[in-house]
Amino acid sequence: MKKILSLILFSSLVLSLSAQNFVTTVPLDKNAILEEFTGVSCPNCPAGHQVAATILANNPGRAFCVAYHPSNSSYTSPYPGEPDFRRTYPNAFYTVPYCGSSRFMPSAFINRREWTNGERIQSRTEWTPYCNTIMSEPSPANMGLWTSYDILSQTLYITVEIYYTEDMPDENHVYVLLSENDLISTQSGASGPYTHKHTFREAFVEQWGDAVPGPTTQGSLVTLDYEWDVSGSGYVMSNCEVLAFIENQSDGEIITGIGVHVGDATYIEPTAGFSADLNNIGIGGTVTFTDESTGYPTAWEWTFEGGDPASSTLQSPPPVTYAEAGLYGVTLVVTNPAGNSTLTISDFINVGNVGIAEAIYEKPYTLYPNPCREKLHIIANASQLPEQVRIRNAGGQVVMTMGSGTKGPDQIDLSSLEKGIYFVEIIAGGSKIMEKVVKQ
Repeated sequence: MKKILSLILFSSLVLSLSAQNFVTTVPLDKNAILEEFTGVSCPNCPAGHQVAATILANNPGRAFCVAYHPSNSSYTSPYPGEPDFRRTYPNAFYTVPYCGSSRFMPSAFINRREWTNGERIQSRTEWTPYCNTIMSEPSPANMGLWTSYDILSQTLYITVEIYYTEDMPDENHVYVLLSENDLISTQSGASGPYTHKHTFREAFVEQWGDAVPGPTTQGSLVTLDYEWDVSGSGYVMSNCEVLAFIENQSDGEIITGIGVHVGDATYIEPTAGFSADLNNIGIGGTVTFTDESTGYPTAWEWTFEGGDPASSTLQSPPPVTYAEAGLYGVTLVVTNPAGNSTLTISDFINVGNVGIAEAIYEKPYTLYPNPCREKLHIIANASQLPEQVRIRNAGGQVVMTMGSGTKGPDQIDLSSLEKGIYFVEIIAGGSKIMEKVVKQ
């Protein structure tokens, strides 16, 4: 078998402070990560498999398992003519004193915590209560996960998101692992062919994980992207899972983790957002709309008041034509497996007021910086100065209004607003433009 590192084609760690797509920012409790040590020649291991299966079934989305077959154990040697599940990567974990005072099968780490008398390795009778203990503790970080498999290029794509809900001053390491289900072999302690679940296949990180690129402070979002060439592996990707978790280097404990089947993701509720290439047009003019929603929607419903077409279910709708003068609103409803979000902006498209519209075509205002933490500056690129500015939230409601109607502000203090997506509506000379801003 090739070395693990030679299997990794690409692994980029990118720090991002923009909106997250797969991880919630709401503080959560820890998830339980059960790292099981098992072997085909272990007569008591089927009983351990059943305990792990029960934990996962009783705690969907909260407990996750990977089953290691380390090669430094006689229990993992395959029977003649049978598949070989052994890997060298878990050997470093299945050692004394890292396990504790001994090692045995079936056994498992529960979030790599050192439990009674400093023993990290635990027998199957302790797995359930220790998992319950972990899942009752608040977590300083949340994790999200997205996976996709391109069958034509035989490439697996993985995105891991980590959002810190508390400051973590210690160094954190991230682990990203691949396991496979429904592997058949002879198993001691079982009758007939035996089906193995969550069998460890590959690690996309170094032996003891990769350092999380900072900061690991409250409110920080870290995004990590991986690619892996599946060709030649022999794995059935529809049976595979990806497991990601982070470890605190000061005590060696796993903070929390997340897992999905290949092709799935940990969706969060989307937030609808959109923009238009023009907000002011002449009669018979067309507008192109762009979806700027977050949270990876899987369905879109556009409604274009006064437009042709009047609606669309495409992420990128066709250009919309407006035949009559007036002010028209636009609505976008986006949906994914976690929920839906609606954004309606009234009077978004101004049709027929061509005198002032000609100046607006050139986008006479620049908003800086964007994303913004506190002060948002409005830089006028033309002679028309803002008269009034409104801030709308992602739901379209006005949350802030500035300006007397004759003279508007040249900067806005957003420090009182929650983090998220907002729309800045600039009114000038009877017309207006709308720009999206991300508040960090």
